[in-house]
Amino acid sequence: MSETPKGKSTAAMQKLRANPEYKLKEERKRLIQRIKSGTIPRATTLQKYNITMEDVNKIRNDTGLKKIKEESFSEIIYKPMNIVQQEINTATTEQIEQIQKQAAIKITSNQDKLQTLQEEAKTKYKNFIVNVDKKDLFNVTTVNKWFWKNPGVSNVQKGQPRKPSNLTKMFGNEGKPGGYIMRLFNDLLDSKNDISKALNIKTIKEKYKSHISPTTKKAYHNESIQGHMSALSIIMREYPAFDIKKEHKQIYDELQDYINSLSSKNQANKLQNQANEIIMPYKDIKKMVLDNPKINSKMKLYMELYEDFPTRDNLGNLLIVKRKITPKDIDNIKELNNGDNLIFIDKDEITLAFINYKTVSTFGYEYHNFIGKYKELILKYLENNKSLTHLFGKAKKLSSNVRKMLITAGVKKKDDHRSIGSINLLRKAFVSQELQNVTKPEERENIAKMLKHMPATSLKYNRKQYISAYEKNIDTLEKVKYDENI
Repeated sequence: MSETPKGKSTAAMQKLRANPEYKLKEERKRLIQRIKSGTIPRATTLQKYNITMEDVNKIRNDTGLKKIKEESFSEIIYKPMNIVQQEINTATTEQIEQIQKQAAIKITSNQDKLQTLQEEAKTKYKNFIVNVDKKDLFNVTTVNKWFWKNPGVSNVQKGQPRKPSNLTKMFGNEGKPGGYIMRLFNDLLDSKNDISKALNIKTIKEKYKSHISPTTKKAYHNESIQGHMSALSIIMREYPAFDIKKEHKQIYDELQDYINSLSSKNQANKLQNQANEIIMPYKDIKKMVLDNPKINSKMKLYMELYEDFPTRDNLGNLLIVKRKITPKDIDNIKELNNGDNLIFIDKDEITLAFINYKTVSTFGYEYHNFIGKYKELILKYLENNKSLTHLFGKAKKLSSNVRKMLITAGVKKKDDHRSIGSINLLRKAFVSQELQNVTKPEERENIAKMLKHMPATSLKYNRKQYISAYEKNIDTLEKVKYDENI
């Protein structure tokens, strides 16, 4: 975990992080955090940070993980990485095949022998069975039910099961078909009762050219089409009624070619859009927000703190703990707010416990001290809002609040929500501004660490910037009226 020393300014922290000893200490903390989450480092990595296998097992024991036998560790860790990766892939493939074998579809039949086998399978594989008549084998409802009982994995290498949110996006809610599968087989192809009869890539391409999306009232974008086709690829690959090695091989191969073509076009368009996109400087956005009387104090505080600790959408449900953070709190940090982030507030010290964010497995937990003007802003805000239990409210996400804030300030138009996400807009503006005067690799690295991503990722957010609107004439910017006081 990375901890910001109390009382250190951003400039001081950058200088401190340039110190090799401090950098090694911080990297060692992050490695220990990864070990706590179940990672088994390479022997050379352990040696670099002076961590023994005895240390590793003690850390694992403290977090409830099984002990690693040293002989097993040596056997794996000193193999060439390509061999280890090959063995992992082989084991994962075998595991998936085994799961698919266990996942059965009962096809109603009057044959006594088949019926007996089905009843035995139903008992043995209780959680994997979907009862269905043969005529409904390719019905979208059957497919929906099957994937909710057999979600599969989203990351083969890590063996992570698909999240319910991803299942909903592709197949709809459990027992109620929706998402990509209904967009494709109901709205586009009108074949929700038998999806196998509509699998013709040429026809699908022609349908997309002429069809209007029921949600946007416009033609489908290639990004949406790629999402639909990727979901179809998953269905053909994992749903047992399809045989992509024989019966459905040709259509599956054509589908992969189509997905690759869409992916190539989408990547090219994304890079071109990135090259052409011009972003307002973050300092201008912040000033427009702070100067607008219609924007409430909560969102103004959000903008003030963003420049000291820029995040993705991670500050929703930020529980206030009215005391200094203690070592005991750190030991039990995940239990204090059900795994969400917290902020410990005392008149002398304010610490953000940042434990739930996208790249936490890489960068670990961070305990950030708000000091100077940022501490005073928080204390003043709480003095005026004494009944608050969560700094920015109990909602898990703040994206809708940020969007309304940017619209009210005149940074975004009201119908801009599909062109660029509001949280993303702030991130792009901030990264682009910070990268303007970078001349050294360590400066680029510090910016990346601040944003909890790798240095190469910063380039994905970097955009051309307007000349500061306030240096020209802010009144010339197109304003959008939005009366709701957020």
